[in-house]
Amino acid sequence: RPTCSEGPAKETMASSWGVAAVATAAVAGLVASALLRRKPKEEEKKKKPGLVYLHQFPVTPGWPSYSPPCLKLETYLRLAGVEFVDCRGTEMGPLGKQPWIEVDGEAVPDSDTIVHVLQTKQLGTPLDECMPPAAHLAKRTLEEHVYWAIVYSRWIEAPDLVGSTLFNDSRVLKIVAKCVIAPAIKKALHAHGLGRHPRAEIYRRARADLAAVSATLGSSDFFGGAAPCSADATCFAIVANILWSPFASPLRDALRDDDEFAPLRAHLDRVLARAWGADWDKRGYRRSAPPAEAS
Repeated sequence: RPTCSEGPAKETMASSWGVAAVATAAVAGLVASALLRRKPKEEEKKKKPGLVYLHQFPVTPGWPSYSPPCLKLETYLRLAGVEFVDCRGTEMGPLGKQPWIEVDGEAVPDSDTIVHVLQTKQLGTPLDECMPPAAHLAKRTLEEHVYWAIVYSRWIEAPDLVGSTLFNDSRVLKIVAKCVIAPAIKKALHAHGLGRHPRAEIYRRARADLAAVSATLGSSDFFGGAAPCSADATCFAIVANILWSPFASPLRDALRDDDEFAPLRAHLDRVLARAWGADWDKRGYRRSAPPAEAS
């Protein structure tokens, strides 16, 4: 069962990472979504109307979510002031992946669709009401291209580290991550197109994307100007999962060291303060790459 709490989830690992392995495999396309399809629950009748139930993967020590879509969605909910219950578990949504939400008896999948539904229902501040076209393009660039470079840096270049990060208590699951899940993700990268290129070209393209996004932001506080929009939540989730992750890559080095990415570094801190406030530090989430893994 997922563990639910008002606001952010209690910082505990799931009792069985065997379930987490099934969830990760589902994301990789190894488990049919039908196997994890939701079943009606009696307690659903007791759920509060208008309250969002956010379903996302269990936390790992020192980090809220290694899934950029999950981190993006929770950050958006916080920015928009949407009341939510954070349900940490491995139950998949209607599309066989996470995150997903339940609201007013409806299961809504996919972070982008969720944002649209929440704004349609007028839950929270409508952050995208006046989102500039350039912000929309930056958001899509990060979600549909840079995201896959993150996947490459983890599952193709560091499957052992992925295994120890996500499944530290299980030697078997570490082997599954490297020998089963990683090959499936390699096929997904190939199907996407980015994975067909050599390593240097993958990182060159992703770096150029990040540079364009950084230039688009420029000296503005947020992609929406003076106020944040959903593009800010996306950018936060992507940049944080590169810059503050244990997975070394040329992208992490560039974001950390190069002046052209100063707008993204400042934006990271700005969104962190606006969306998370003191909660981030209270939960022991880090603000830099783990020292032992820093390149």
